[in-house]
Amino acid sequence: MKNNHPLFELNYVWKVMKIPNYANRFLEMLPEEIRLVYQAKSGDIRAFVKLYDAYVERVYRYIHFLAPNNGVAEGLTFQVFFKAWEYFDHYKIFGLSFMVWLYSVARNQVNAYYRTHKEAVAPDNDFRLTLKGDNLSKEFQVIRDGLHFLTAEQQQVLILKFIVGVSNKNIARIVAMEENDIRILQMHGLQALTEHLNESQLSIDTKDFQGVLEGCLTTLSSGASTLDECLEHYPEYTAQLSPLLEPALLLNLGRDIKPLSTLAKNS
Repeated sequence: MKNNHPLFELNYVWKVMKIPNYANRFLEMLPEEIRLVYQAKSGDIRAFVKLYDAYVERVYRYIHFLAPNNGVAEGLTFQVFFKAWEYFDHYKIFGLSFMVWLYSVARNQVNAYYRTHKEAVAPDNDFRLTLKGDNLSKEFQVIRDGLHFLTAEQQQVLILKFIVGVSNKNIARIVAMEENDIRILQMHGLQALTEHLNESQLSIDTKDFQGVLEGCLTTLSSGASTLDECLEHYPEYTAQLSPLLEPALLLNLGRDIKPLSTLAKNS
């Protein structure tokens, strides 16, 4: 029976190797991700396809807000997994998590795309999205437009933190920066996004406020608190916090982004 999975439909030669029985027994004891990565590194394309199915949505969600249109976003998402397979030997199973490593590959592919496309690519003003729940196309367009006013580094940090849900520690690993620099980029990026959303312009550089902001962003991102609860907890910072936390919540809506059927596993 023909396998209709998108990875199988491409003209790539995949080598499948058998793992000895003793290794199979050992692999059964490992967490699923590590087991699949180990099998894929041994040449098992079926294991890699399972990794693709598990992570393609998250990779696409990251690229979606950086690419100029749907076609480019889909193409880059495929390219990330091609490169991941090509350079699988470079991935250390007990180093970065596979997902964090994939984001590093994705970041390199996005950067490579813009290096070879110096001229502006026509944006797709009618992004076709598969969304969970209500139609939020207008909100997503606001997010995409606002991100384009930020620096490339600020874009990376805000997308990874709020839309993808990566911790500051792992963001620092992906973009090869210090964790404190990530927090600063995060705050300045939110300020710039706030200005784009016609909120009040802020000038905040105190370490105390930076800690308060980080705490609120963490609880909001995890769903542990609401915006009102965070503001009630820090009444002395209400005026400064409110316009920064509101765009952060808007960015969180990006987690509802799903890839089109061309990237999903065919049933």
